Amino acid sequence: MGEFNFYTIFNKKRQQTPNFTPYIFAGIGILNHDPYVRYGGQRVRLNPLRLEYDEISNPTIYSTWNMLLPFGVGIKHNLKNSWAIGAEISYRLAFTDNLDNVSKYYATSIPQYLRVPNVEIKDGDVTRKFGIEDWEYLADPSGNLFTNAGLARGDGKTKDGYMTIGITLTYSILSTDCFSWRK
Repeated sequence: MGEFNFYTIFNKKRQQTPNFTPYIFAGIGILNHDPYVRYGGQRVRLNPLRLEYDEISNPTIYSTWNMLLPFGVGIKHNLKNSWAIGAEISYRLAFTDNLDNVSKYYATSIPQYLRVPNVEIKDGDVTRKFGIEDWEYLADPSGNLFTNAGLARGDGKTKDGYMTIGITLTYSILSTDCFSWRK
């Protein structure tokens, strides 16, 4: 990521510069995601279940590695010498529509090569193996899977994203003189 500070706050010769600075930042990154749900007391990964389809009969399986573009704004305040505290808000635009495993269309049939996870599901006092009825529920929890078959499952956007708000504590490992272009 690159960051642009509007003022110089790490400057020993600070005469009339403020001890805070607003800043903007942007960059490029790599994202690894693997959506899952807690189901029947177990963690069930969603990608291998192929819960949605690209088209009428093609189950979707997607890469868990994707590019993303982080960008945002913030403000920093110089505490003492090389230390600064700040707050920022950022948005991460992912080059995938599968962060939440919701993208294309409701399944139209059970995938031919469905790999049922080897997990035990707890229904009250009974423990059983994950089965086709569990797959149908995860594909459409409303219970209308075959009524909704082929209909849009997501919001129509082709990219997911997420926003973060944070507090930062920064320590500059370089000399405070190198941050100032002033003589």
